[in-house]
Amino acid sequence: MKKPSLVSQNTIVTKVLETLRSEKLHMAFIVAKGGKRNVIGIVTIEDIMEELVGEIYDEHEKDIDIREISIDKHHVQGSALIKELSKTLDIKFEKVEENQSVKE
Repeated sequence: MKKPSLVSQNTIVTKVLETLRSEKLHMAFIVAKGGKRNVIGIVTIEDIMEELVGEIYDEHEKDIDIREISIDKHHVQGSALIKELSKTLDIKFEKVEENQSVKE
């Protein structure tokens, strides 16, 4: 088993990516500054890539019908149910059928 990689919370993301690639690892533990080695998080290559290029989907992930882009912006698939949209965005819609989707 390989020893886990530890990166400081202040490490520049490109340096973290370079470290992961050179050590042939897919993730690293993020440690608090100050040298106490308190783990405060985990970062993966996928996390870094998604920050750089946007959401990455693979064949094993479930399709997401409603995705938050920013605090006031969402991407909504036509297949999203209005009930789910209502719940996610805390909006009330009138005359919604049980399994009615946005595209209907």
